[in-house]
Amino acid sequence: MSPSFLIATHADAEHATGHLRRSLTLAEALRSRGHDVAVQAPDTDYVRVLASAWCPNGGGLRLEGLAGSVEEADPDVVVFDLPRSLGPVSDVRAARVAALDRFDFADERIDLFVDLFVPGWARPEHPLGERLAEGLQFSMVRPEVAAERDAAGAVRNDAGRVLVLFGGSDAGGMTARALAQMADAGIGAEVDVVVGPGVPGLDPQVPGADAFDARVHVDPPDLPRLMASADLAVSGGGTTLLELMCLGRPTVVAPRTADESEFAHAIAAQGGCLVVDPAEEDAIGTAVRELASDARARERLSECARALVDGRGPIRIAESLEALT
Repeated sequence: MSPSFLIATHADAEHATGHLRRSLTLAEALRSRGHDVAVQAPDTDYVRVLASAWCPNGGGLRLEGLAGSVEEADPDVVVFDLPRSLGPVSDVRAARVAALDRFDFADERIDLFVDLFVPGWARPEHPLGERLAEGLQFSMVRPEVAAERDAAGAVRNDAGRVLVLFGGSDAGGMTARALAQMADAGIGAEVDVVVGPGVPGLDPQVPGADAFDARVHVDPPDLPRLMASADLAVSGGGTTLLELMCLGRPTVVAPRTADESEFAHAIAAQGGCLVVDPAEEDAIGTAVRELASDARARERLSECARALVDGRGPIRIAESLEALT
């Protein structure tokens, strides 16, 4: 009999939208291998907005209180994909327990720890389970993004198309800040702006977009194609960055949190992206202008990014989870 899996995750407008997205991606990978999978997230207004956009037919997503219902469930494997701000969940009845990117299971039993650690990332101490799956080869890239990997064009001499996207919620209004700086820097490229489903109001009138006559896409169904067709991208340092890397898109990263900054700088040290400090007045605009004018630099970023993230992360994690049962 095929083992059953429960993925317990979370999302909020500040920083955790990517946790829900990648949990759904992992669930899809496990189901494709014949397993019974449920994804559980808190029943909040914000999660319901994301669920209606990403799981119109349910997708095995259960919205309910986190701790109690996880403890009452009885799957073969529970997978926790939670931000560090949430406390550990005790008394899980599953035969095996796995964790994705979690460092604060102080006294918890963890049988598999999946860690996107990269050299140079000063990760906190954490207890290791019986197995450790470690590295960017476990990056959770959606299959529809990985499918565009071969179609993504090579770096062109002319960076004529720039894509600006800051994930599902754009905490801190980074999209408007990036557009304003790009306008001040005299960027002359065509600009596509993606507004995620978690942005309040889903207002297509993004401040600064009119400076470029930019095309604004609200939660577009063809996002993987938009990403693959960009000559250069401006993004945060979370799940979206990893998907852009899979497609070999040269990316300027403006981190929104301390964790994103630490992670993106570690990737930049390997040549996978270019990181700027969004608090600096002209940092984003200057970086985009300089990168747009340097085809060789974009080519180096593209090659390194594709080598670091190949799009097979969900399958590798699914195989590691299967090995627990």
